[in-house]
Amino acid sequence: MNESNSFSEGSPKNSAPNPEISDSETKISTAQNDFALSSDPKVTDSAEPSLPPGIQKDPTTQTTFEDPISFASLVTAQRLSYEEMRDTRRCASHSSFLVLISIFLMNLMILGLTWLCRSNPALHSNSSSFFYLKPIIYYSISCFSYCVAIGFPALLYQLHTHQPLEKVVRFDSPKSHGLSRSAIICMFFAGMGLTLLANYPTSFVTQILQMFGISHVSPDDMPLTSDVTTQIFYMLYGTLIPPLVEELLFRGVILNILRRHGDSFAIIMSAFIFGLYHGNIPQFVFAFLMGLIAGYLYIRTGSILISILIHMFNNGFSCLSVLIEQWYGNTVFENFQNAYFLVFLLLGAVGLGFLIKNRKKYLPLPKSKTLHAPLSVRMTCGIGNLGTIFLILNFIVLCAVTNIL
Repeated sequence: MNESNSFSEGSPKNSAPNPEISDSETKISTAQNDFALSSDPKVTDSAEPSLPPGIQKDPTTQTTFEDPISFASLVTAQRLSYEEMRDTRRCASHSSFLVLISIFLMNLMILGLTWLCRSNPALHSNSSSFFYLKPIIYYSISCFSYCVAIGFPALLYQLHTHQPLEKVVRFDSPKSHGLSRSAIICMFFAGMGLTLLANYPTSFVTQILQMFGISHVSPDDMPLTSDVTTQIFYMLYGTLIPPLVEELLFRGVILNILRRHGDSFAIIMSAFIFGLYHGNIPQFVFAFLMGLIAGYLYIRTGSILISILIHMFNNGFSCLSVLIEQWYGNTVFENFQNAYFLVFLLLGAVGLGFLIKNRKKYLPLPKSKTLHAPLSVRMTCGIGNLGTIFLILNFIVLCAVTNIL
């Protein structure tokens, strides 16, 4: 190349053009231009090496070291996840404090009304089981306190959040959720069967507690006599009042508070709070499992009616079993229990089989919004907050007071 340059520079200006020399100069200048392009830093930074003919570039190959759009999306997802966790703690804490207020208010009302009624000699009785009150007065105080203490905070919170009552106490039609009447009936029987099966892990936990010498008998807050009026109030207090007000609080208000963080989280967390509310270990196990069933059916059907009915049947079976044992003795009581279990377990198996057969149509929960925090993180936030920690401490204290823990 240097020789070519010196030769062209040393040639006379007025000499006649040599066609061979001019062709050589043209090739040399073209080669120099190609060299200059290949050595240009601006070109080498952005250009990509050419591929042999017939070979195409893989579209998934990254040509840059960083993707600013992906990085910004990651930062946004982390920020949204943090906000979700903070809001999860807040919602779970509010739900737990709502239950604590209900427990405190119920005990306060029972003690206060009992003290007021005992000041009247006409309302006295000699039975310590009824706090030295007449049984009708005792159950009247219990029913009134239960309704006010649990129902009033729930309605007050609902009014504070300015939510329509029909969104808290929902009675949607089955057709609006893609369910037929036969599917609703099968869901009820399946729920009843699964609720009865929850007695077996409860009995297992009770046996383990007995092996370690831990009592599982809590104080009887539903004493009973042979008086017919007392038995009617006994059934009313055990069968009708708790299913109505507890489902209003736990499946109505609390589950809807938690539902913004996912249906699965709302079902599990509301069932956990429902178990802690009962204040002893065996009932915690049963109430937690029953809460999972009732919460799922409430969300899937869009109606609180089916969870109320299952709750009523469960409590009614327990109360009626006690009455039958008192009326007819232990043999009839055992026969009634066995027949009840057999019938509803068979119906539950039929209902569950129908739902499993049509699982794609009837079992999936409705789609909810996309959440950035995984369920395990949300559950950690649901338990690790001030309200839930206080509710757990209250549960431990109640277990200790009743000689269960």
